[in-house]
This record gives sequence, structure tokens and C-alpha cells, in this order.
Amino acid sequence: MGYRLGGPLVLLLGSLSLSCTTQPTQVPSSPSGGGGLYWGKDRRGNPTLIQRGESVLHKSDIEKHHDEHVQDFSSILKQRTQSGLYGLIQIGRGSQTSNRVHDQSYKQGAMKLDMSKLTHIIHVDKEKLIVRAEPLCTMQQLVDATLPHGLLPKVVPEFKHITVGGAIMGAALESTSHAHGQFLDCCASVTLLLPDGRVEVASHTQNVELFHSLSGSYGTLAILLDAHIELQMVAASHVKVTYTLHRDIDSGIEAMQALCASETPPEFVEGLQLPHSEEIVVCQGAFFSPDMGGKLKVSNFDRPGREWYYEHVEDVAKKLRKQAGGGAAQETTRSELIPLREYLFRYDYGAFWMARPMSFSSMHTRLTPSNLMLFAMSSNFPLVRRLFGWLFSTRRLFSMLRLAPQDIVAQRMIIMDVYMPVKEAGGLVKRIRGTVPISTPLWLCPVSGCKDRQEFSPHGHHPGLLINVGIYGRVCDNEGRRYSRELEVYAAAHGGRKMLYSQNFYTEAEFWGRAGDEWKETMFDESKYRRMRSATSAENVLPDLYTKVCESARPPPSDSL
Repeated sequence: MGYRLGGPLVLLLGSLSLSCTTQPTQVPSSPSGGGGLYWGKDRRGNPTLIQRGESVLHKSDIEKHHDEHVQDFSSILKQRTQSGLYGLIQIGRGSQTSNRVHDQSYKQGAMKLDMSKLTHIIHVDKEKLIVRAEPLCTMQQLVDATLPHGLLPKVVPEFKHITVGGAIMGAALESTSHAHGQFLDCCASVTLLLPDGRVEVASHTQNVELFHSLSGSYGTLAILLDAHIELQMVAASHVKVTYTLHRDIDSGIEAMQALCASETPPEFVEGLQLPHSEEIVVCQGAFFSPDMGGKLKVSNFDRPGREWYYEHVEDVAKKLRKQAGGGAAQETTRSELIPLREYLFRYDYGAFWMARPMSFSSMHTRLTPSNLMLFAMSSNFPLVRRLFGWLFSTRRLFSMLRLAPQDIVAQRMIIMDVYMPVKEAGGLVKRIRGTVPISTPLWLCPVSGCKDRQEFSPHGHHPGLLINVGIYGRVCDNEGRRYSRELEVYAAAHGGRKMLYSQNFYTEAEFWGRAGDEWKETMFDESKYRRMRSATSAENVLPDLYTKVCESARPPPSDSL
């Protein structure tokens, strides 16, 4: 819930410019606090934020503009604190979209801090293999800025519009996560704006506890200003993807585990568990260039009129079944090439399969007029796809999803990612197929656990390999809320955590691990969260995590289990 500001406070706030175009009144006379940052001036006399030991004589215009914005934000929050003003602030993102689908009524009455201009790549350091990016910079921008130099972030989340800030403060993984963890695990450092106006650097060696608390905090501890993201060298133009069809759930997950544990694991590992069966298609990939030899088919997924990737994998599965000769072989394989950039964003059109969140032939699907229209427009018939395919980019689909009433989304959709210890992942998949009437694939993505506990991250409580089970589908019996709630309870009882971008139905006691031993072992440490909130001065300024991701979205008591 937000804090409403009375008339006098609104007038007072109106005297403070709340946009990032505010002209700074003065250069702060002292360092911002910790983090080795201080305010200085460049050779033209302009205020600039300096990391100790860093030269400011040759900063680019983007770097200078970034520092000016940071000073503006810092001054706004410092003046607000000094004036004794309280109440929530929210971040203005401009036209940038988010993948969060839960209720956002907590923003009511909150003061907006306009950060919509922080959308840039600040610098690509080809020697140190680091790219510095602002929080609203997208994955598409990151790839476009680094790939021409033969470089690439170690983890690139699969949707073009996902932002650096969303990937860090939420949670983000991809098919390289078995080797590199989540997106934040591949950041050398981040610069944060604390709610009282302080500017701090956090990393694996500096403000370590705060750094390890960011993933899964959803911007409730601090505000991201920029990130230094680690890069890897890539001397390839394509990814060679090899598909292996496994006839049962356990053997498919065991195969993924074996790939991840091998001495030379593939660069990319993921799986699709197919509906109406126990089959899993394991997809392993390696960087590849055509001049490395061999003649392989090249598949493309970069245009709205093309086949969606999951449709392609289902077609591959049909060919593998035929290749196996009616099921005589336990596993069969097939390989192809995908241009590297297209592989990274292969799920962007269709949003995995959310553009068609149910199967036409499923016994669970009700062929209502609206459903028939959806099937017609999302058909992969070439002419239809050319006409309507542009409607089904992930960015458009999530924008439309957020316009739908939250109650309708809860009733009709199941959208969640659950990180399960690898030994428990098969049980969750079987539970879904046995009790939840969805007719779409399940995404299986291995992710390495944390050496150092990350209290609020979905992978932060488990040191070993986990499997993210992505569940995105439509239920036609309007019982989506109940199914989602049952899966939350099952996952927690078996050591699993959800990404919190989705609708979440935990009670407060469950969320903070106070509802029993199984919840305590899996869920979040409230005492640590409160301590971190106090250290960053976030209380009464940034929304509370439970309120932001759970309380508003939780169903009324009469509808709960």
C-alpha cells in the first residue's frame, strides 16, 4: 500500500523538480559515503561522479550525461530527506515495459522519480571484457553493442526488451546459466542510489551483503544506476544446436544434469517437456562458425512471419520420433545451426508459447469464439503468420497482459518460473502434468546454485544445480489461482523457490518462512531483509517486498485455500 501525501506536502514536493532533467544546485562537497565514489569536476568544470583512481579527462558525452543524471537523482532524494518528507517513491520508466504481471496498486500516491533517460550503453571495455550499462538498457542493446566486437554477456535473458535493471533486481537466467548462474552473478559491480540520496558501489568485494541481496529484491532495497557486466569472447557467428529426444521425464532431466556436470559442458543447455507425453527434448548448443566444417541446415527465427522456436522444436521432436522407428530407440538426435543473435532471442516472438497458451487439440481446451480467434491469428500457416506475426512479440504480449484485470489473469493463466533442486525437478514436472490442465510445453533450464547465499534470489538458497521449470499456459476451468497456489506449496515443500515477477499467493507467514520448517528452509529471512532495509534507509521510501509482489496480488480470504 502507498503513502498518500497531503496538500501541503504535494506543494512542497512540487517545488522540487522530480525529473532527471533537473539542474543540479551544487556539487556535493563530500564523498557520497562508501563505495570509493566522490563528486568532482571534469576539465570543463562540469560536476561528475568519480571512482577513486579513475581519470575524468576523457569521459564520453554519455558518461557525462549519466553523471549529471546521477547527481540530479541524488540531490532530489537528499533534499527530500533533509526536508523531512516521507512516502513512497516509484521509478518512472518511460516507454520501457516490464515482465511483472502482479498487481501494482502499491504505486498509488507514490512520488515518481523519472529515470526514463537511463537507457544507454555507457562504455564497452574490450580489454577488461566489461560493458557498463544504465538500468533501462535492454538486452537487445547489450547484444548490439558487444557482439560486433566479438564479445557477449555471459548470460543473455531470452527477451529483447528485458532491461539490465529488471535482470539484476528481479531474476534472469538463460541456457548458459548452468555455467554462469543468473545475470547478477555475471556483474562485476553495480552502482546504487540509496533512498536517502547516497550513491554506493556494490560488488563481490565491496558492500558484499548488499550486492548479494539485490537479486529478487525487486528494487525494494536500493535503486540501480548502472552495472558493470562481464563479457566473454565469442569467435563464432552461429550456435550449433543438437536436439535429443528422451522418452520419459526422469531420463531427460538426468541427461541435462550429466551435460552440466561434464568436464567440458556445452555452452548452452535447456530442455522442453512436451505436452500430452513424458517426452523431453534436450537442446544443447555450442558456438560455431560455418567455416568449421560440416553441412548443417540453418534455421532462422528473427522475423515475425517465421515459425516460432517452440513450434520448431515440436517439429524436430516429430522427426526424431520417426527417426527412432516407432520408439525402438531410447534417444535420437538431430543438429542444426542458428545465427547467434537469433538464438539468443529465439523465444522473443511468441513469448515462448504464451501467444498460443493452449493446444487446439487438447481435451482441456474450450473452443469459445475468442479462443478460436486466437488460434486463427496465431496460426503458423505462412500467410496468416506474415499478416499477424508482428502482434506476438514478447513486448506487445506482456503489455496486453498487464492491461487485463488481475483477477481474470489469476483465474485463466498460470505464469510462473520455479527453481527446483535437480533431484526434485522431475517430481514437480510430474505433479504439473498430473494435476494441472495446461496443454503447453514446460521450459526446463539448468542454473548453477550460489556459493555465497543470496537471500532473496530464487537460486540463492541452494549451492547445487537447480532446474528452472517454466510454466506458462491457459486453463479453461477458471481455476488458475488454485493451481498456482497448490504449486507454490508443493515447490516450497520440496526446496523450490519462485521468481516473484508472477502473481504470488503466499501468506505473509509463508513468505517470510514462519509457517513451518519446510517454509523456513526454503523461503526468505525477514530479519535480514529488515536489517538491509534499515541500512539502505529504504523504510517508508521504497515499497516492502511482500507488499510489492504478494499482498496486492493475493486473493481475498474467501477465495484462498
